[in-house]
Amino acid sequence: MILALGLILSLQAVTQARHAAAMAWEVRRAHTLLTHLMESAPRSFDEQQGDSDGFSWRVEVQLTGAERPVEVCRRSTTLTNIRSGRNYSAATLEACPPADPA
Repeated sequence: MILALGLILSLQAVTQARHAAAMAWEVRRAHTLLTHLMESAPRSFDEQQGDSDGFSWRVEVQLTGAERPVEVCRRSTTLTNIRSGRNYSAATLEACPPADPA
């Protein structure tokens, strides 16, 4: 009885460890993709979206309305894991991209 209980608890611990490792790997991939998109996505007011590395992603740039010598925009990136549905996001303030010539 004690041996069986020890075996069951050991198997549960292994399952929990695998689950924690999978979640940590997902967070690492999300962080890497967020960083890449924040640094390399084109600076424009057009919403950009796509799928990459098991994530659906979207990058948006919006005016903050701040009155300064340089217009300030909020650049946000949102990821959704396609399998788990977990959301990850990052945002920053930066100088707005130049307006498209009309």
